[in-house]
Amino acid sequence: MAIFLAEYRDHQGKRWCGPDIHANTWKEAQKVLQSLKESIIILGPLIERIDSETGERTVYPPPRGP
Repeated sequence: MAIFLAEYRDHQGKRWCGPDIHANTWKEAQKVLQSLKESIIILGPLIERIDSETGERTVYPPPRGP
C-alpha cells in the first residue's frame, strides 16, 4: 500500500499539508479524498498542543468572534 500526500490552500492562498492517504492506486486515493470531503467536520478550535516526547506545550490564541 502506498501513502499519497495531500495539500490544501487556505483563503489567503497559503499551502498547507493535508492528510496522508493510504491507498493502493491513485484512483483509490482520489476516492478516499472524495470521501473525506463529504465526511469531514469542524469540531472546534485547537487550544493547546503538547509534544509527547518533550512535554513542550504550545498554546494557540482563541478564535476571533464573528
